[in-house]
Amino acid sequence: MKTTRILSLILAVVMMLGIFCSCDKDNDTASTDNTPSKDEVVSTISEDEATSSETTSVDTRYRTTREKKPANFKYKNVRIACIGDSITQGSGTYSGYRYYLYRDLISNGATFTYVGSERSADPRLPSEYQVHGGYGGAFIGPNTDGKNRSTYDHLGNYLGGGADIALVMIGHNNYFHRIDVDNISEVYGNFIRRICELSPGITVYCATIVNSAKGTAPDTEKGYDENGINKLLPSIVAGLCQEGLDVRFVDLRAESNLSGEAGDFDGGDNTHPNEQGQEKMAAVWCNAILDQVLEINDKGDNNAAKVIRPSSINLSDDKVSVFTGNKVRLSATVKPSDAKCTGVMWESSDESIATVDTFGLVSGVKSGTATITAKTIDGGIAATCEVTVSKDENAPKYKTLVSEQFTKEAWEGEEAGGFGGGGWYRYFPGGSAKTVTSKTAYEAGSNFMVNMAYAAEQNVGISTTNPNYYVSFTYGDYELRVFNCGGTVKLFKSGFELDSKTTEYKLKRHLYGMSYKDGKITVHCDYETLFTVKGSMPTSSKITVTSSEPSRISHIQAIIIRKAN
Repeated sequence: MKTTRILSLILAVVMMLGIFCSCDKDNDTASTDNTPSKDEVVSTISEDEATSSETTSVDTRYRTTREKKPANFKYKNVRIACIGDSITQGSGTYSGYRYYLYRDLISNGATFTYVGSERSADPRLPSEYQVHGGYGGAFIGPNTDGKNRSTYDHLGNYLGGGADIALVMIGHNNYFHRIDVDNISEVYGNFIRRICELSPGITVYCATIVNSAKGTAPDTEKGYDENGINKLLPSIVAGLCQEGLDVRFVDLRAESNLSGEAGDFDGGDNTHPNEQGQEKMAAVWCNAILDQVLEINDKGDNNAAKVIRPSSINLSDDKVSVFTGNKVRLSATVKPSDAKCTGVMWESSDESIATVDTFGLVSGVKSGTATITAKTIDGGIAATCEVTVSKDENAPKYKTLVSEQFTKEAWEGEEAGGFGGGGWYRYFPGGSAKTVTSKTAYEAGSNFMVNMAYAAEQNVGISTTNPNYYVSFTYGDYELRVFNCGGTVKLFKSGFELDSKTTEYKLKRHLYGMSYKDGKITVHCDYETLFTVKGSMPTSSKITVTSSEPSRISHIQAIIIRKAN
């Protein structure tokens, strides 16, 4: 008995020593690991950083570190279904919030893919991330009248055969068109139940519908204060949870806080967020799902394909100059080229001097010097370019001669579908063979610029090479044709092609134009020069606008002529 006690005591001492050694070993390991914990990172963020702009990317506002894994560890992929209406689809933007969510999740080390049967055409997203479950004009459903498109009826396709997470933000069109608003709790609850039935084990994040430019959501705007989906959603989610479903509430409306005053909407649309508004939405979604995505990732998957990650980044220039009001494009090359994510994030050290968009297009604001940084979304590898902005003393000073927004009485020629949007743009519906409209001659002088404000939606995968699919305007003998939503821009003279430029898709509204000065014609997009040719243009001519876009809606907002003083 005494011997047993002695052995037990010795064993206890050995175990205690083992624990102390283990702790010391862990401490030694920690001392050589410079990667801070999530709490350490958060505690070191300054007050200024914590209160910075709402559009700051998630990787600087919400950081997390991953448990160190073996070099050959394969993370389990998470399948995410983004389900909703035109705001999820991205009407007026490249891909709605989905690009920014992709950027924010990848920059935090997440492994995931999107699922769905709809497809966008955002050059910032790899092909496998183009799919989604958003559709313009759709309501919750199911469809009971045979007229309106119901998202409920398409859930099987939107879930892509099974998803791990669904992001649901839907209901705008129910209130806009007063569909099922009197029993919205039942309709919405059945909608979520159907998602869980089609994809067992899924986690569904149910979000409030976001504000319009007025700062209020459509349920409130339409007078449904007590029966508004935003007010009812917390109780709907709580009820679904009591049924045993994994459903979580996200107050997307309050946390994104979209408003027209903040510039979160395009000027011509008070309902659909622009890129800035969608970026705010993505930040809310990312904060809601990031921990779960990383948790699923860390379960591992031995059958997953090896992920190739970026190792370096180089910019097209390390120093550039640009005049105020002008633009210059930088491009980034990420190696290896077969890395899973070769996308980059762009930022300016001083936006009062120069700004940069998500495509690397730098705009000169005022004289000075700023540093443009491109950083890989995956890994944060950075490269920089110094931008010097100066004033062009020889630049002509233009005045607007005309900004014609296509009032019906002022234009002549064929008409297909009439006018839309309250008359603020010419509405050319897809499917028409060709629509031509023109107006009498404008006196522009010998130094002028002609712009067409234009965007397109629907079926963005139409071929860029078909010569019959384009939107154009003609001034004198010269015609500027825009193919495939801005994917290709061509200049013609008397029907003969002079030059062209292939660019990214331009699904947002942009200004395509040509300017004439000193015997040269410059073709530009948003005042970024695409190409220049020699030629002469008349001082006075008729404007003709042509649309030939099957299965696509063309929005030609205005023709603008600016004449040099």
